[in-house]
Amino acid sequence: MRPLSIIAAGVFAAIAAPASAQTPPPAKPAPQMEHHSAASGWKELDAFHEVMAATWHPVSKSGDFSVVRAKADSLSATAKRWAASKVPTACDKKEIRDAIADVVKGSDAVAALVAKKAIDADVRKALHDLHERFEVVEHGCHM
Repeated sequence: MRPLSIIAAGVFAAIAAPASAQTPPPAKPAPQMEHHSAASGWKELDAFHEVMAATWHPVSKSGDFSVVRAKADSLSATAKRWAASKVPTACDKKEIRDAIADVVKGSDAVAALVAKKAIDADVRKALHDLHERFEVVEHGCHM
């Protein structure tokens, strides 16, 4: 009966093995977005950033134009509110003011393309250019 005891011991060892030996490794964390997630302290910039991110990331990551087509007017209106707001002292530089003016023009251009039902490639190009000008402010305005 000795061989049976050895088999039983092996079966028991396999059943009693630590769960971690049978559990797959944890999933890798999701990659971090390249943008800052914290509020800047300039509420109008933060409001625009929220709409910009909501429209740009679906287009750039998966080619989904539904959000930008639905929110193009909001993108433009939010850019105008931002441009009309008081520029914080830390951000009051010609380069920043010029970039904000370009963001307003770019947001209007995106809204106009969406209104005329332009092809996705044209909307993508305009949104990309807008995003590039926004990043001038995002990276150049440190409060």
